[in-house]
Amino acid sequence: MYTVLTFVFLIVSIVLLIWLIYCRTKSQELNQECASLKTRNRWYEQENEKLSTVIEESTKDAIFYKNLFESTKDILLIFELDDDGKAGRIMEVNRIACETLGYRREELITKTLLDLQYFEVSGAEGGYSLTDDDLVERQRAVRVMALKNLMKKLAKEGNIQHESSLLTAAGRKIPVLVEMHYFDLFRKPVIMYTAEDVTNRRAAQNALDASEQKFRDFFAHSPIGIAIYDSAQQLVDVNQALMRVFGIPDRQELARINLLHSSIVPAPVQIKLARGETVQFDAAVSFDDIRRNATFVSSRSDMAYLDITVIHMGYDTNFKPRGFLVQVMDNTRRKTAELALGNSEKQLRQAEKMEALGSLAGGIAHDFNNILTPILGYTELALRSCEQGDVKLKFLEEVLKASNRAKELVNQILSFSRQKEKEGQPLHVIPIAKEALNLVSASAPSSVTVNRVIKAEHDVVKADPTQVHQIIMNLCTNSMHAMKDSGGVLEMRIMELTVDARTRMEGSNLPSGKYIRISISDTGIGMTSQTIKRIFEPFFTTKREGEGTGMGLAVVSNILDSIQGEITVESEVGKGSIFHVTIPLMTDQNIEAAIDTAVPLPGGTERVLVVDDDAKIVEMVAHMLASLGYHPMIDTSSIHALEEYELYPKRFDAVVLDQKMPGLMGDELAARMLALRPDLPIILCTAFSDAITKERVDEIGIKHMIMKPIVMKEMAIHLRQALDGNKKA
Repeated sequence: MYTVLTFVFLIVSIVLLIWLIYCRTKSQELNQECASLKTRNRWYEQENEKLSTVIEESTKDAIFYKNLFESTKDILLIFELDDDGKAGRIMEVNRIACETLGYRREELITKTLLDLQYFEVSGAEGGYSLTDDDLVERQRAVRVMALKNLMKKLAKEGNIQHESSLLTAAGRKIPVLVEMHYFDLFRKPVIMYTAEDVTNRRAAQNALDASEQKFRDFFAHSPIGIAIYDSAQQLVDVNQALMRVFGIPDRQELARINLLHSSIVPAPVQIKLARGETVQFDAAVSFDDIRRNATFVSSRSDMAYLDITVIHMGYDTNFKPRGFLVQVMDNTRRKTAELALGNSEKQLRQAEKMEALGSLAGGIAHDFNNILTPILGYTELALRSCEQGDVKLKFLEEVLKASNRAKELVNQILSFSRQKEKEGQPLHVIPIAKEALNLVSASAPSSVTVNRVIKAEHDVVKADPTQVHQIIMNLCTNSMHAMKDSGGVLEMRIMELTVDARTRMEGSNLPSGKYIRISISDTGIGMTSQTIKRIFEPFFTTKREGEGTGMGLAVVSNILDSIQGEITVESEVGKGSIFHVTIPLMTDQNIEAAIDTAVPLPGGTERVLVVDDDAKIVEMVAHMLASLGYHPMIDTSSIHALEEYELYPKRFDAVVLDQKMPGLMGDELAARMLALRPDLPIILCTAFSDAITKERVDEIGIKHMIMKPIVMKEMAIHLRQALDGNKKA
């Protein structure tokens, strides 16, 4: 029993031991598994924390990129790729894209790139117009082809940029700068399409281009010459106006010189430019000197007056000079006009002086001619009463010669004051030329030798003797002045000249024919070509103040123009000058006879009334008429003469009247007399032609007028013509 119990106990103990061992083992396994679970739990907790962190970071990134996507100012479009690798539907758009293109998001994501991007398509092909349907189809085909080419380029390069236009919902084109590139989104390739609206930029660029074009147009077409030089004073650019100012043919020629360091810019101005100053100055440029010295090639000549401004254009951010802007304004015309205006003012002042001189000359002429009239008249009467061989004949001839010279002197004063127009008459030139040269020789200094060479047989011209005398005196006086310091030889040559196509000098306008040429030469200082061009201008002179007015050669030129003559000059600086005076010859033998043959003075027996307020003149005229056989009656009062005439209008056969008288002037008295007797022969005497006009004489009916001082020959001829003409009428 005990053994059984013991065995049972033993078995139970063993079972319990095994159970305990099993339980312990299981407990250890459970402990290990619990430890493993704890470890795994801690791993899961760590992973969960990591995942939470990733989710949190991803959420932040998503929010960031979403904000970035929405906040960018450019149009952003995300396109899927279709099976052909082309841009398919739009996956995502930003707010700017919707606002700019005028679509709601739901509308925009239904569009394709073909719908949005504008492709330029021509409306005609091959010269034939397309129908509307054909045009639409053609446009679509071209746009599809353009899109394929664009996608091929993107597939090849992976990232492309180009300028294009997007079409808005309203059909308006927006210029954009497009950037397209591939990227993977959730392992799926997509296209990011970024478009920057460049409307404002393009407008600004267009405005800048327009502004630059305006500057280029202003620069090119400005009437002001402009040149731009860099800091090293090398030519950068130049406009046509500046090249015209300097007469320079092309830019290369201008680049060959540096205007800023040329003789045109004075040394003080160059110093200011070196200091970085802006300068403005006037320059008088002689292009003749420039061409002579070969400074640069120029087509201009003579003087130019330039207004030059050189602007220093400051410094850049590195404090380096930017260069110089040169502006040149050609004021030659304005300056010439100013000089001409100054000359005109001088001429006006001179004209005023001449007018005053004319008024003075008129008074002098009247009084002096009244003095000369009895001198000439009584001298002629005395000569007629002298017998041949009388010793007094020589004395009276000298008195007559001196009186005639005084008469010519008055005529010169009247001609100079332009109150007496000269009328040409046949005359011999050589005696006048000899007389003028003799006067010059008498006043010539000992250092000047005067010669004359005369080789002419015919010398009759139609001119005024005083004017011929004036021509030679003026030319000789100028030659004397040219030799006043060094002396020399003055020579007068007179020769006949035949002008035709072979012998006509260059620049001469003389018609073919026979002429007499008077050449006045000297060995003086000579003249430049520029001076020769101006010597015949009124008031132009190279003499110092007080030595001349510059009118002499102008007067000579005017005289020769009036008698169809010509004056030319040859001169060389330092070698002297030659003036050639060419006057047409008169070849009519009757004229020669009229000059050389002395004709008896015509006379008569008619009764002639002489009216002059100067008693000496009426007495002299009465003696003159009496010596010619007439029966003179005199009166010193014009009013009394009219009263007598009104009582007995048939008492006189002719009347000789002075123009300037108290009471009634000569023309007034003549008009009153002719009113009573229209056939009355009247001779009007005046001291100067401006006292009465030709129109007034013709209006009154006066047929004859004599200039004082009265010469017997003129009185005899005019009186006889008046009386004989009245008889024929």
